Amino acid sequence: MIKPFKERRLLIDKYVELSIDKQCELVSIHKSGVYYKPEPESQENLAILRLLDEQYYKTPFYGIRKLTTWLQIQGFTVNRKRVKRLMGIINWQTIYNTQNHP
Repeated sequence: MIKPFKERRLLIDKYVELSIDKQCELVSIHKSGVYYKPEPESQENLAILRLLDEQYYKTPFYGIRKLTTWLQIQGFTVNRKRVKRLMGIINWQTIYNTQNHP
């Protein structure tokens, strides 16, 4: 069974005789995965996340399109891809009405 990337990355040791290239090859990860450090969220994204968090309690039925429009009205330059990614960070689960109406 192949271990997840994060676990395999922890197997790389920079202080052993075996080169990092060879270690990466052995655990089947790309060398750039060893050096990559993700960038922290921008201040604007953090502000949007705070707004989304507050808005969820008011309108949990809003989806990506509605939220994108709402954020644009608030003055942010966002598209659906960005909103979807930020919704994922705060684990926004849109609540849908599943009752059948006559």
